Amino acid sequence: MERWARFFIDNSKFTVVLSLFVVVFGIGGLLRLNAESFPAVDFAMAQVTTSYDGASPEDVETKITKPLEDEIRSVSGIKDVRSVSQAGLSKILIRADIDNVNVPEVMADLQRAVDRVNDLPPDLRERPTFLEIKSEEFPVVELAIIGSNVNRQRDLVADLLKEDLEDVKTILSVRQDGYKKRQFNVILDPARMRALHIGVDEVLGKLQARNINVPGGSLKKGETQDLLRIEGRIRDREELANVLIRSNFSGQQIFLKDVATVEDGEEDARILTRYNGREATLLTVLKKGGADTIAMVKLIDEKVGDFREKYGDQFEFTIFNNESQRVKNRLEVLTSNAVSGLVLVIVFLMIFLPGKIGFVASLSLPIAVMASLGFMPIFDMNLNAVTILAQVIALGMLVDNSVVISENFTRLRRSEGLDAKEAALKSIRQLALPISATVFTTIAAFLPMLVTTGIMGQFIKYIPIVVSVALIVSLGESFFLLPMRLVSSSSERDKFKEESKDWFETKAVKPFKKIVRWTVQHRYIALGIFTVGLVGSIVLMTVFNKMVLFPADQTEIYIARIEAPKGTQLEITDKVLAEVSVKSKEAIGEHMLHAVARTGTVQVGPSDPKGKSGNTVGFITMYVDEYAKNNIKHTEMLAKLRALKFDSRADVTFEAMVNGPPVGEPINGTFRSNNAESLNQVVTKVIEEMSKIEGVRDMRADDVIGDDEVYVEIDYPKADRLGLEVKMIGDTVRAAVQGKAVSNVNLNNKKVDLRVQFRPEFRRDLEDLEKLKVMDRQGNLIPLGSIATFRKQTGSPQIKRFDYKRSKTVTGDIDDAVITAIEANKKMEEIFAGLRNQHKDVSLVFGGEAENTRESMDSLWNALGLSLIGIFALLVFLFNSYLRPGVIMTTIPLGLVGFSIAFALHGRPISFLAMIGMIGLGGIIVNSGIVLITFIDELRQDKSLSLEDVLVEASGLRLRAVVVSSLTTISGLLPTAYGIGGSDAILIPMTLAMAWGLTSGTILTLIWVPAAYAIIEDIGRLGGRLIGRKDSVEEQGGDRVRSHSPVVTETIKEVSP
Repeated sequence: MERWARFFIDNSKFTVVLSLFVVVFGIGGLLRLNAESFPAVDFAMAQVTTSYDGASPEDVETKITKPLEDEIRSVSGIKDVRSVSQAGLSKILIRADIDNVNVPEVMADLQRAVDRVNDLPPDLRERPTFLEIKSEEFPVVELAIIGSNVNRQRDLVADLLKEDLEDVKTILSVRQDGYKKRQFNVILDPARMRALHIGVDEVLGKLQARNINVPGGSLKKGETQDLLRIEGRIRDREELANVLIRSNFSGQQIFLKDVATVEDGEEDARILTRYNGREATLLTVLKKGGADTIAMVKLIDEKVGDFREKYGDQFEFTIFNNESQRVKNRLEVLTSNAVSGLVLVIVFLMIFLPGKIGFVASLSLPIAVMASLGFMPIFDMNLNAVTILAQVIALGMLVDNSVVISENFTRLRRSEGLDAKEAALKSIRQLALPISATVFTTIAAFLPMLVTTGIMGQFIKYIPIVVSVALIVSLGESFFLLPMRLVSSSSERDKFKEESKDWFETKAVKPFKKIVRWTVQHRYIALGIFTVGLVGSIVLMTVFNKMVLFPADQTEIYIARIEAPKGTQLEITDKVLAEVSVKSKEAIGEHMLHAVARTGTVQVGPSDPKGKSGNTVGFITMYVDEYAKNNIKHTEMLAKLRALKFDSRADVTFEAMVNGPPVGEPINGTFRSNNAESLNQVVTKVIEEMSKIEGVRDMRADDVIGDDEVYVEIDYPKADRLGLEVKMIGDTVRAAVQGKAVSNVNLNNKKVDLRVQFRPEFRRDLEDLEKLKVMDRQGNLIPLGSIATFRKQTGSPQIKRFDYKRSKTVTGDIDDAVITAIEANKKMEEIFAGLRNQHKDVSLVFGGEAENTRESMDSLWNALGLSLIGIFALLVFLFNSYLRPGVIMTTIPLGLVGFSIAFALHGRPISFLAMIGMIGLGGIIVNSGIVLITFIDELRQDKSLSLEDVLVEASGLRLRAVVVSSLTTISGLLPTAYGIGGSDAILIPMTLAMAWGLTSGTILTLIWVPAAYAIIEDIGRLGGRLIGRKDSVEEQGGDRVRSHSPVVTETIKEVSP
């Protein structure tokens, strides 16, 4: 190191150019970084969706879901499988075991498994669709087009805007909600059909036979040929209305228009959408992986602006849920807090380091930051919440090495009168190994985070990478670029005299030495005090701090889930949502920006455990402004919303969306059994008992109370005598009541269905159903009531399954201040244990926040263990000893004191990111102990000094360097921890944990290490006397200490005073 340092000192102009190159390299890297909210996370999830128009939930389960599940079951590497079978639709959600398998291979196997299923119903119009769910393909912005939809005018504009947006290369797709597809509706008139003796089956058959194109081969003439094509496809409403249904030899003809009204209309609504109470079509824009969110949303805004100019007199265009704004805010917070941290670092350096030395040392910070930014694109990173957090963590540490070298440089010039160049080179000789050790112990603390499993592991994996790169860069800068600046900024007039003193020595060092001397003299009392402090910290954490994976701080989004009574029509449920939206607006007041209502579904994310669909359900997503986000607690906002009273009998619940990756509901348990009665009894009892527990609320199951179902029971012998088959009867009933899509046409590159259905007044009740005519093979019209009876019973609009058995998922919310997710789920497990003897065929599987917390904490404990082992191994290498590393390792728990006090005083729960900060803190705290032990070993070469004097003097000598390096690290974290330059809930817990932990750890380390060193010596002397020897501890144990002083070049033997 010294040779390289000399090279850069002797070639100062080259060093300046190299420094400028590093800055330019960083600027170039920064310009290449894309901005996004969170890093891409592989959820290892896939969804299989199958439409089976007109089928009941039971039919969908039996004919679609089960055959697919049977084939999916053959794929290895699957963690769990959830499915929902509802009227006309099957959805299967598959999760791969992300930590133990190759996810792309599993996804490919799943795709092949779905393709292999060949026993699906023959009347299935389309094969199941397989979709892999990826985080980088999640929404980045949503749009609302507000206005009248007469003649589908609003939806037509939505189509045009969708096509325009999908031309943007970084946009993956645009999803439409509240959008009704164009459809040719054939509204049959049963009275006219009876009069003309026309059956439903006859109409269906004629339409299917007419609307078809048939290839006719090719006509060859000479050297050319023409393709022959029989055109039968219907092109417009008029052509459809004139389809011939029947004709005879007498010339009588019956056209479709004679028995039906033909409309160029739209499909029936399945989902109704509103924006701030007004009907709207919603567009959700999904970006491609790696695309820059800010740049993409800027393009979207420009395109929406063009549509405002063109259609602004008819429709309103509103952008909401703008992810780019969140990214911008986060970048502004980073920039502002980084500048604040930089100013604080420079101020502290100028205060504690004399003359120009402080300013010279502070230049290491921007150079190291630029270099680390330059490397980020090389590691395929983007600017997001996690990489920004990593940069904030590294910010204060990047100047630590320069502080230690600069302080030693100053001391050598003062105490030994060395010239600038020799002082710089001697500082490198003395400190190269201990400084390298401090860097690598810090890296050793962060790197094990890479073993964290699951979604959380992917979420944080860039923290250790960014921190490690930044620290290695800062190490190189302090060894190669800093010495030149120290020498160039010094002159002979700057030479310090040995007797010169500054304020720090008189005001800080002398009082501190007295404290250290007392602790060394009363080291066992000090041991007791430190032990009590650590135990008290653990008790404080246990009593005052709850474990919450991702607290709902700075909540921007609130969700209202609504479930109306069974039998409620979609339009009536929509009115309920409108009422909830209006009253929620009154409760939140001017702070509500957007209220987006979706009726017909409740699905907040693809893996929402409370997801439901049907005419009786809906949800409202409410967005609040920055003031409410930063100044009104989510508990206060939820209390206002939950106090609302509504006119309808609908069940309404409110919840807050948390910041961070999806972790599931606080209370989440799935009960499995093929015994429906036993399953219902267990779920009902669990919900009843859980609702009695303080701090638990909104307990519910994920089933939907179904509408009454009418079963048509056919008299098969009678139907057979009349030549009627079940399929003929079923097609007629489906077409008459629900409607049947018999064919489709391609108009303007869009598929338009042809749907046949009875007029509404002929499909209202059982009496209409009994009068329905079914045509037999001889052309006779047979009343349905003459060949069938009707039975009514309560049905289920959804059948849910988990891991190939029917299931019900019980979810609930908690008050974090009263009970944690882990405690609540433990209570549910205890309740179920009491029911297990009576219901042995029911099993319970946990998920949601509790399960994620358990998995994450297991991973964190593994990371902590690896971190401690890694740090200890590096210290053993550095000191060639077991005991000195042992002394240094005892400083790690000292950070718990500040950590526990900080989170108790601030009333914060201990979150996942706070624990990550605590793990990383261990590698930083030991740095002070490394430097201190190194100087103790050097001073022990002076045999005239007693051990007590050595410990006191070494602590005094290193006080300035340790204090300044710790202050710079803390000052880099504090602006973010307290939101001085802007607050961000994602960044606060980790920076707060590290800032306070480092504060207590640094102060206590300087006091504790000398006392611990003396205690170890006592133990060594006692052991020596017991075995008749007087050697020091290290000699007795065969341990030796590497010398880092140029004076002591050989391995030394320690001798007790």
